[in-house]
Amino acid sequence: MTGDRGPAAAPTLRAGGVEVPTLVYRPQGARPARAGIALVTEAQGVNAFIRGVAARLAAEGFVVAVPDYYHGEGPADPERLVDLAHLAELQAHIDQLDFRQGVEDVLAAVDHLFEVEGVSRAGVWGYCTGGTLAMLGACLDRRVAASVLYYPSQPTFHALSDRHPQHPLDLLWALRRPALLVVGADDPVWPPDLRQEVEARAARWSLPLEIELCPGAGHAFASHFEDWHRPEAAAVSWDRALAFVRRHLFGKGEG
Repeated sequence: MTGDRGPAAAPTLRAGGVEVPTLVYRPQGARPARAGIALVTEAQGVNAFIRGVAARLAAEGFVVAVPDYYHGEGPADPERLVDLAHLAELQAHIDQLDFRQGVEDVLAAVDHLFEVEGVSRAGVWGYCTGGTLAMLGACLDRRVAASVLYYPSQPTFHALSDRHPQHPLDLLWALRRPALLVVGADDPVWPPDLRQEVEARAARWSLPLEIELCPGAGHAFASHFEDWHRPEAAAVSWDRALAFVRRHLFGKGEG
């Protein structure tokens, strides 16, 4: 991703009494933006990749709010390339993450888009762990008019707890607004039997869910990590995801 411009604002939101540092990117020009997106980061936290995505979406006419669900206490170096040592650090942060609070953080960003930025429609867009939080937010809040879910890393949790009250897949029945699930065909987190199960639930419950399957791609293929990045799949899925949010947030592909 390129085009990493600085955010237009950096408000601190509140969600359930917790302060949530947030970046807000606004489109250039005098015309008020009609649509917004809450953009939810990978487990690495707010880094150059996610800021680049935010800038690109802002250039397409969206107001973009990027909440830090780590509340400033995420990985020490969000730009660090993933190796075995770093994977252990990331997993420790994920294991400690309160997903219930994380969803509140995402929905606080949605609140901000409506109440402060004045958008008329808002969506969510997330990657990896952020894809899980975006999925949960889309199921729980019907104001979310569209969601883009890049390879959610936790379709199910290892165990349910106060920080993991319900498996994300078991909330899919509540999805009522269009969602695009983007996964690599070789992603071990989303093997064929799990994709088939999601498709079966979508058909059984008449869910507005589409699946974009990217051949030759594994997990985190859209990220900037060299070993995982698949440029062709990233480019094709970006075009599909952008068209999807333009259609459902702007209407008829208009900007």
